[in-house]
Amino acid sequence: MKQVFLEGEHAMLIEDLRLKEINLFLELVKTNSVRELARQRNMQPGQVSKWIRGLEVKLGQTLLERSAQGIRLTPAGLELIPYFENLPKFQDKLAGALTSETEAPLLAFASTSYFTTHLLPCVLAGLDLART
Repeated sequence: MKQVFLEGEHAMLIEDLRLKEINLFLELVKTNSVRELARQRNMQPGQVSKWIRGLEVKLGQTLLERSAQGIRLTPAGLELIPYFENLPKFQDKLAGALTSETEAPLLAFASTSYFTTHLLPCVLAGLDLART
């Protein structure tokens, strides 16, 4: 069974949305500037605009009016803000529920074969001793 995000004329499938698009949209609303958000995210302004346009296309609605002074929410954008603001909170809760509290944090790194063969065993033994 497919899950519908909104009912009526704004109906769409949840699977069509990307959290990255939604998070960028929310951050853009807060910063009020595509250029500033791009700077904060180490992206090009065109990349931010492309993600936002992609979200608007999926929704079939213009969410923002763009101008030299910044952005302004359209009525559709205003309507979606409460829905979108709850999604990242739900994502964090879901991630917390899926992670066992007893799991040790994952440590990943890259190294040379010499380090892996000769030095890493000593380092790992030291870490294991420090935990006990």
